[in-house]
Amino acid sequence: GSRVIAITPGDTTITPKNAYTLLTIDSITVANFIATEQIVNEDAINIINFYNHRNYQYAWFDHEALTEQREAF
Repeated sequence: GSRVIAITPGDTTITPKNAYTLLTIDSITVANFIATEQIVNEDAINIINFYNHRNYQYAWFDHEALTEQREAF
């Protein structure tokens, strides 16, 4: 059988005062990327959940440059 994966709600506890970076990506931009790249099913949901969990903060960039975390990606 197929596995059901839910979309998690956004983490609204992340605010400008406690954010890792103030750079954010728009949820529509993420949705457009998923559609353009034809990402489907579990991969699409994982991308959405990743950014929901971060309240749409950029993951690989901060206000200065690429982050150290990009190397793990």
